[in-house]
Amino acid sequence: MNKEYIKNIYLHIKETLADFSSTQRQYIYKTNVPFVHIPLELFEQWSTYTSEVFNSQWFSMETSENCVKRINNLDKTIQKFLKDTNHDYEDIPEIFDDYRWIDIGEKAKELLDFLNDEDCLSIV
Repeated sequence: MNKEYIKNIYLHIKETLADFSSTQRQYIYKTNVPFVHIPLELFEQWSTYTSEVFNSQWFSMETSENCVKRINNLDKTIQKFLKDTNHDYEDIPEIFDDYRWIDIGEKAKELLDFLNDEDCLSIV
């Protein structure tokens, strides 16, 4: 696996986590792309990572166990939100009042802080 490709994926994951964890970033995103439903867009980005990256052989070989646990924790929270809402939820700013959205943002922030402090991927 190309190291530059992996580094780019890692940076994209961190950008998505930063977007999940910051209402300010979500407002900026909406201002720049007003037709996008921000939560849906972030869930789609996360879904890409869970299906194409997190389940890949190189990721499981190169990622620390502690990092995988934290990723799975956030993913469980996201999946519960989607199930509880039956994939029907508000866009910003209305969704900011939903405690489950707040919980996703907090867990995303925790994971982002961890990724910024730890070397989760041995190859990066």
